[in-house]
Amino acid sequence: STRPGQASELSHVMEEGESFLPITHRQSVTECNGIASRPSSKSQKSRQQLRVTEVKTIRPVTKSTELRRPEILDDQIATICEENTLLRKLFEKEREDRVLLKGEYAALMSEYEKVRSQNEVMQQRLVQLSNLLTQLTKADPLQQSEFEPIFKFKEGEPGQSILVAANLDGFVSKALDTTDAEVSPTLIEILLITHKYFSDTTSLFDKLCCRYFSLSADLNITKCQRTIDVVKTWCLLYSCEFGIVESRALASFIETVSISSITAKQSSSFQFLREFLADHSHQNRQPLHLNSSPSLLQAPTKTDLSILDCTAPSVAQQLVIIDNEVFAALPLSEFCCKNFSKKDASPVFSRMVAWFNHISNWVVSEVLTRNSVGLRVEVIGHLISIAEKCVEFHNYHSSYSIVAGLNHFTLLRLKMTWEKCTKKKWMLKFRNLANLFSIDMQFKNYRETLAQAKAPIIPYIGLYPKFLISIEEGNDNKTSEGLINISKMRQISKVVLELHNYKQMNTLKPYNFEQNSNIQSYLHSFKSLTSEEAHAASLRLEPKSNRLGHTTISRSESKSYGNMMEISQ
Repeated sequence: STRPGQASELSHVMEEGESFLPITHRQSVTECNGIASRPSSKSQKSRQQLRVTEVKTIRPVTKSTELRRPEILDDQIATICEENTLLRKLFEKEREDRVLLKGEYAALMSEYEKVRSQNEVMQQRLVQLSNLLTQLTKADPLQQSEFEPIFKFKEGEPGQSILVAANLDGFVSKALDTTDAEVSPTLIEILLITHKYFSDTTSLFDKLCCRYFSLSADLNITKCQRTIDVVKTWCLLYSCEFGIVESRALASFIETVSISSITAKQSSSFQFLREFLADHSHQNRQPLHLNSSPSLLQAPTKTDLSILDCTAPSVAQQLVIIDNEVFAALPLSEFCCKNFSKKDASPVFSRMVAWFNHISNWVVSEVLTRNSVGLRVEVIGHLISIAEKCVEFHNYHSSYSIVAGLNHFTLLRLKMTWEKCTKKKWMLKFRNLANLFSIDMQFKNYRETLAQAKAPIIPYIGLYPKFLISIEEGNDNKTSEGLINISKMRQISKVVLELHNYKQMNTLKPYNFEQNSNIQSYLHSFKSLTSEEAHAASLRLEPKSNRLGHTTISRSESKSYGNMMEISQ
């Protein structure tokens, strides 16, 4: 039998487990509640007790759908993760695309700014040229404006006058004037070689453009062609130093002037200028290399070769090859405006100076590293033969460097050595070489010999800075009236053109010697003694410091053969 309140407790139990029981169990609980609420017989009571017992023994059971829920959630989570990974990849790709697009946009904007800047510069130059042309064509001949040609002459030979001063417009117009008897290609070369003393390349080409347009308007075909010839001459003079400024100036001249070319000869000239610009613009992007010889700056390498193992002609020929290579690349501009005194402004000239000093030190070291008098005499005689062969090959640069080395004071003090040389008649040959390069009367003997020599020729480069310094320091660039001192420019051009003519002669008639890499490597890699080491070696070989009294070359004179770097730089 049930206790009072048992049905309510059972009902409470069923309410709590209602959500966990299947429907059949909930129905049983409801029936039990109904039975407990009305009187029943003993059998009914027993059945009721049995059902209540069954209800008490039943545990809550999870639904079948609820049992599969964790697996479904795992599948959904996996799907969401895959979608999330895919979205992240798409996001990263879009971000990379945005970065690339930003870079391309920045590059395009940079190119656009460059083009716009160049366009503005071209427009400004066109405006300037237009203004210059207008003022040139409309200038009042009764008034001297800054654009009117101004000249100053002095009397020369009968019936001739020499231009000694002018403003830039006067200089340009005089160089293009074919009717003047004094005008020759020399005056054009003077203008082109020395223009950096009183102008710049861009301004000079602006003047030439204006002059061409004014002549073209007057249908003066002869002077128009002469203007183009001036530019062609300038290209030939500066062919080995064609830089960015020169390329831009020439390109602007071609673009501005070639439109109005009216004759077949002018069209042909412009075609030459275009080809020249294309070739030298490509070369300008490449640094200047002198590749046929090892660099002077390379570390010395060991070699078993000795100076006595090489014949004098073979060594002289290799010296010619090395010197000629550097001389052919020597720009004329390195001799203007005292550029030869600045290493950064004259790299090729500085290289020739360094090689001159290297050969002189090599000569000193070859002699002082021989311990016996007989070997020293043999080496000196061999070196004198090499110097004579250099003179025979018209390589005065290397010949003079050998003579300067032999005339070094650490060698001149070797009394016993030079006495042996006298007995072997080497001293007579050495005196002849020393007389050739004597500094008396500004190297008169050498200059006379050089004037009679035939191509190919490699002159002594150290002499030209001496002449140019005396011209530079003795004359001003402009006269008291503010005009260009053309007399000074003529003297400078004469010196520089001499070098240019030798280069042209060597191009037309070059040396035909074969390169010997072993001898060249030996010459380049030889480790010379320092000044202190040479002096110590000289004292060790002949401790007595008696000077050689009977020689015509004294120690005081040997200073004139000193280091070329000290002379010119």
